[in-house]
Amino acid sequence: MRLHIGGREALYALLLEDKVHLAVTASQPEDPRLAFHALGEEHLRAVASPAVAMRIAELPLADGLNRTAHLAYDLDRPLLRTWLHANQIELTSQPALTAPDLRVLRSGLCAGLGWTVMPGYLTRSERAACTLIEIPAPVTVPRNAYYLVWARSSLRHPRVAMARDALIAALRK
Repeated sequence: MRLHIGGREALYALLLEDKVHLAVTASQPEDPRLAFHALGEEHLRAVASPAVAMRIAELPLADGLNRTAHLAYDLDRPLLRTWLHANQIELTSQPALTAPDLRVLRSGLCAGLGWTVMPGYLTRSERAACTLIEIPAPVTVPRNAYYLVWARSSLRHPRVAMARDALIAALRK
């Protein structure tokens, strides 16, 4: 087993090049050579340390978010874009920090480096302990679907089909 992280284009390329056989993505593939199974969804929550959240709250929300450093998974900012779009807010600055590991971003948030949008499950214990605070969504807390994706051609390997079926069954529980 090998774990790779990356954006959807990189993961889709690995699948199509037969370098990996299964991927969990937050995007539904459009390429007909790829198949997928919806696994579930997660709530996306804007969060910050208490001190940063207080600074944001001193201004109208869009201004507070734009005047405060934000952290992102990458420069494309997929989680942030989804939350901002759902809440009709435009962000005009680039991320102060990018890291392709949400746990690194969570650590940066706890250190007071700024705010970001993360799946709720990744910050549940920090929000319960009040080391991170949710920035209230003015319109909605969006959901982000995630999928198990594979190249249709990879199913010629019985082990891939078996692994796919086992993962779907295990994640269904």
